[in-house]
Amino acid sequence: MEIKFVGQPFDQYSNLLEFIKYVEEEKYSSLKIAVAWAKKSGIGRVWDSLENFKSEGGKLELILGVSEGGATEEGLLLANELTNNQSGFVFHDPNRTFHPKVYWAAADDGRNTIFVGSSNLTAGGVAWNYEASLWVTLAPGEEPELVANVQEWFSILKQNTGSLKKIDQTLIDNLLNSSDIQIGQEGRSRRKPATKTAEEPEDNDSLNSNAISGIFDKIVTNLKSLPKISAKLPKIFTRPGANSQAPLPTPNSQTNVGTTQTSSPSSNTPTNTLPPENQVYRRWSKQMGASDAQNPPSANTNPTGALRLAVVDSNYFTSLYFRQDFWGNEPWGTPDSGGKEELFVNFDVWIDGTYLGKYEIRISHKPSRAANQGNVMTVLHWGHDLVQELRKKNYKDYYVNLEETRSGDYLLIVSDKQRGVLKP
Repeated sequence: MEIKFVGQPFDQYSNLLEFIKYVEEEKYSSLKIAVAWAKKSGIGRVWDSLENFKSEGGKLELILGVSEGGATEEGLLLANELTNNQSGFVFHDPNRTFHPKVYWAAADDGRNTIFVGSSNLTAGGVAWNYEASLWVTLAPGEEPELVANVQEWFSILKQNTGSLKKIDQTLIDNLLNSSDIQIGQEGRSRRKPATKTAEEPEDNDSLNSNAISGIFDKIVTNLKSLPKISAKLPKIFTRPGANSQAPLPTPNSQTNVGTTQTSSPSSNTPTNTLPPENQVYRRWSKQMGASDAQNPPSANTNPTGALRLAVVDSNYFTSLYFRQDFWGNEPWGTPDSGGKEELFVNFDVWIDGTYLGKYEIRISHKPSRAANQGNVMTVLHWGHDLVQELRKKNYKDYYVNLEETRSGDYLLIVSDKQRGVLKP
């Protein structure tokens, strides 16, 4: 028997990535995983090893939780792909949190290896975060009681069929539409890296880690690196706004535009739909002038590329509204020397009745702007592709509507009429 302490992410210790690779290379025949949640950022980094494991005849079983808002649509979709719509499950007890991190592999010759600790199947869990686990490797016949207890625990989970559901598209849709289970999207927002070489995962389990920058020092040596997501990861399509039901007043065919688009039509991607009014949690609207609409008064004037997020009603909005309320819980970057903070947000975008797809849009906030820009501190930067789209037509006097749904999605809608009442 070999027992190893895993003190991730320090160089001298193993990590969960190495455990998965070990299971692949040592020809184990089955791998059962039960974790609080899995994300694309984690599955994508063990994808190749698990696919190789399966190609050699290995049987994979995943049991994932959806408690505490940690599950993501991308993680569920990839778990379904990885288990071939057969051996992936969601376990959820509404009265208790499902919070295990257990990985158990068995071989036909009686060998067993078990990894138990704090690592979920996320980028943080597989390599990036500070995690602590025990990795136990058993020769045939060793510790039969321990092996039997692990096997029994997995069996008990599967016997509770009221709380265990097989992952398929119907279950994913039901979870996305649930009012009491929060399923996130990994591309919803991200902070601007402090430097271009910053090695941060796409999805960091500690989104607010920069909030106390300057008090604690970052550790940058004696740490294992985080590998990239597999290039073989299949394309998955998340829905443009969970709970989307109500169509736009004048729906048109979907248009694919620009390299920043990250979603495409698929069977699980409803197009040309917007959420009903009772699913809109926040809404800010503004009638656009020529500058906002990227239609400057003369051909010799370049478009600004920006939408000034103005205080449209001082009874409800302040110049700090977007920084403190609308995106107050998102991972803003550390302020630069001029006090400017930046954030990248994924929006589902509609312009004049046409759904254009999902765009990552930069938001910047700088308090010193207020003196020169009519109390406007926060600016949305359209980006090249959306500027080109706006310049196809004169959208001056159209309304731009920014919305957050109750499921946590962000929508940007340009329409000839205001979408609805303001919802601070």
